[in-house]
Amino acid sequence: MDIKPLIAASFSPEEAEAYAAYSLSDADRAALAATGADLLKHFPPIPAACLPMSSLHSVLLEKHVKQKAYVVVGSVYADCVRVFGEDGELDGKRFSQSDPSWDGHGWIVLGDQLADASLFRTARSGKGHPALAALVKREVSPQAAMMICDASDTEKSGLRYEARYVLTQDQVDDLARGAGRLMGAL
Repeated sequence: MDIKPLIAASFSPEEAEAYAAYSLSDADRAALAATGADLLKHFPPIPAACLPMSSLHSVLLEKHVKQKAYVVVGSVYADCVRVFGEDGELDGKRFSQSDPSWDGHGWIVLGDQLADASLFRTARSGKGHPALAALVKREVSPQAAMMICDASDTEKSGLRYEARYVLTQDQVDDLARGAGRLMGAL
């Protein structure tokens, strides 16, 4: 999954180059996991929360790592079945306001790591796509609350993330503020 062109389009070519050159430290990886665990502990289990959760996770990480964690949107496939996403053009402007008709998914990328705070929660809710539920039941420990892995490793388990857009900082900040109000955190 090459998000460098998407970062260049939403931020700048310089930020895309910085992203590509960044190498995560052990402290960065620990911060990614710790902020994700804290987010899951306090964020209510509500449907269609991938973008607010991912945006808040990105903002929380700003205090702990040097590289920006980008919020990525697109499609997700489980065992070759699209479980989130849609065909056609994806206009990034739709993420500047609430759009309940959008059927995609959001996650964050920090360096070479992909973090998805809502995927396992959705799969185990009984309301997610059956292909996703089956894959998570088969491939993921019941104790795992959040997916964090090398972005290039997701397909080994049958998951495929198809990045289509990187949220701008204004979009991330607006969604994070909304998530924070929902949680009473910001």
